[in-house]
Amino acid sequence: MPRQNIIFSVVAPLVLMAIIAVIVVGIGETLLAVHHEAEHYYHVDAYPKDSPEYRQVRELAALPAVAVAMAIATVFLIGGAIASRLAPQPKH
Repeated sequence: MPRQNIIFSVVAPLVLMAIIAVIVVGIGETLLAVHHEAEHYYHVDAYPKDSPEYRQVRELAALPAVAVAMAIATVFLIGGAIASRLAPQPKH
């Protein structure tokens, strides 16, 4: 029995860390892809790099990635709220 507890105490955190790493990498990749597509959509490279329009269009191209990040954070927040409501409550 102690051997199973030792294996579980080592393997369970590693599995949990792997799952969290996959989620973080997936979210990061999603945000990079959205930003890349927004730069193509707004034609950021068409403006000279020292022009004020370039800075403005570059900031505009960053907004979709921010919106996606906010949406993902909201989904996690709502999921956490639902999970805490579904958790067993102590009797008062």
